Amino acid sequence: MNPGTYNPGVALLSRLTDPIMRPAQRALPPISGIDLSPMLVMIGLVLLQMPLVPPLKWLTGSPF
Repeated sequence: MNPGTYNPGVALLSRLTDPIMRPAQRALPPISGIDLSPMLVMIGLVLLQMPLVPPLKWLTGSPF
C-alpha cells in the first residue's frame, strides 16, 4: 500500500496495532533497516497466552 495516500484499512490497522507496537519499537530499534519489533510482540503475546489460556479452558470445561 502506498504510504503517501489515505487508506481506511491502513488507518484502522495502525490504530489497532500502535498501542502494542510503539513500546516494542522503542525497546528494539531497527537493526540495519529491519524492524524486528513485530517478532518481539508475537513472542510476548505467546508467552502471555501460555499461563492465561489453560485456566480459562478449565473454567469453561472445554476439553480442547
